[in-house]
Amino acid sequence: MHPGLHRSSLASVLSIYRETLGWTVGYVIAHGIPGLTPDEQTITPLIDATLFEFEGRQGPVIAANCACFDAVSMPSHVGQALLTAGEDGPHVPALVDREASRVVLLVEPGSGSALASNDGRIGLHTGPHSWITIPPSPGMRWDTPPWNQESRQPAPLPYGQDLVATLYRVQRVLRRSST
Repeated sequence: MHPGLHRSSLASVLSIYRETLGWTVGYVIAHGIPGLTPDEQTITPLIDATLFEFEGRQGPVIAANCACFDAVSMPSHVGQALLTAGEDGPHVPALVDREASRVVLLVEPGSGSALASNDGRIGLHTGPHSWITIPPSPGMRWDTPPWNQESRQPAPLPYGQDLVATLYRVQRVLRRSST
């Protein structure tokens, strides 16, 4: 099992993903490749009985199906600036992929294209045939989880369109500061 991750804590996190958020989750045993965007054919459904398979392994890559959200992936400096600039705005669940220097924002299903069409460096994972890597996969962590920490209730996902103006503003500032 991944160092520092116990079966009970993995079961607790999976419970939040499956029962609280209603996500379909699976896993790939892939030598802990951070930032992996799993291929649908390589994912094994994750049920509590399979937690025992992780004993002594290099750490599973846990994946979530994108049917319940759109995942918008962007360079870390852009994503972090957007999250900071939008502090007064909606709660934006965000993943950080430390190895690939990416931030992944979760927005309402079908609304991520408003952000992704903005810039070629911004990717979109959407729909039931798309999967993303989620914590506790190696190299992944939640910057802002998609649930309320105290109540463990799902946090509402923002609409991608609601973040476009902030993204434009952040990109303008970053372009000016890099010249």
